[in-house]
Amino acid sequence: MNKKDIALQCDRDERYLDAIRAYEEFFLESDPGRQDYLNLFALYFYTQDYVTAARMRLDKKLLSKAEKRVFELLDEAEWRFGNDTEIDFWRRYIRFRYYDKDFEDCEALAKRGDSLVPYFFLINTAYNIENMKTYLLECRSLYKRVKDGGTTYERIIRSELTEAFDKIERSVHDKQLDELGPEEFEKYPVWFFPCEDDDDLTVRPYIDQPDEELGELLVRTIFTDQLGNQYKGNIHWINTNDVGYLHPIMYFDQTGDRALGFWTGIREPDDSYFEHAKGILTKQSLPITFKSDEVAGLKSIEGVLHGIYYIGANRININSMQNETMSSLIEKDVIRCKKIPF
Repeated sequence: MNKKDIALQCDRDERYLDAIRAYEEFFLESDPGRQDYLNLFALYFYTQDYVTAARMRLDKKLLSKAEKRVFELLDEAEWRFGNDTEIDFWRRYIRFRYYDKDFEDCEALAKRGDSLVPYFFLINTAYNIENMKTYLLECRSLYKRVKDGGTTYERIIRSELTEAFDKIERSVHDKQLDELGPEEFEKYPVWFFPCEDDDDLTVRPYIDQPDEELGELLVRTIFTDQLGNQYKGNIHWINTNDVGYLHPIMYFDQTGDRALGFWTGIREPDDSYFEHAKGILTKQSLPITFKSDEVAGLKSIEGVLHGIYYIGANRININSMQNETMSSLIEKDVIRCKKIPF
């Protein structure tokens, strides 16, 4: 086997440092092609990942070399093979990823039409699912080219595309917040808000293990009144039993159309707010206890509800509220509890 074959075999075996050494020796002895430059670039680029570097216990000397070598290889490739969309893309991608540089012209790069590689970046940085779908045709074509490849270069692209495809596939279950009910929580006990826009109330079931990056989670919860009757519902999961953070919602039917939220924020609930509760709950039903499911690595949250809670103070210091418990805020009349009028 020549040095290039050895480098490719090491790359397929994920022996990254051996692959780098073999490629560098091949570059010294032979005439590397454009893809050889990209393959070696990808190996150095991959070692710059923090998790990879820690797992491989790479020293600072090698990391410093990798940081310098990625740009050297791209510059050499461009000098040898001329202006190239793929080479240009990777140079800008690195600056975007590691140096926080703008990459707003990636769309223009992709429209040059001589490489599909920029599309993996476009689909993963699209602002919503519908926008992601506009890049599906090109991304599927790109995936066909790399799906069976064994080089780090192909694995990086394949991983990015797989992440985007999975996100689109999960989105078929998307709902609006007011569409959630017991049936949805029976299928998926944990839901989250996938969009960064505060005004977007789209929710999506979480199928795998939740993590902190998902932000606010909705978790299936059982409510029990003092007569022993149980009702399905949900809470906004957070590691506290303060109602102001949990926003408990209890359903009175299987559709979720008849429900009672136990937190109304800055709005004091009037008598009409209790319409669905009347005729089902009685004075003897209160207080109501709740307990969220212990599911997907999330611990169960329990609490007691004596009525509907809301912010009753005219002047509110949000920072001070964050350091207070619900009981202390009620004592100070910042948080008030309105009893259900039977």
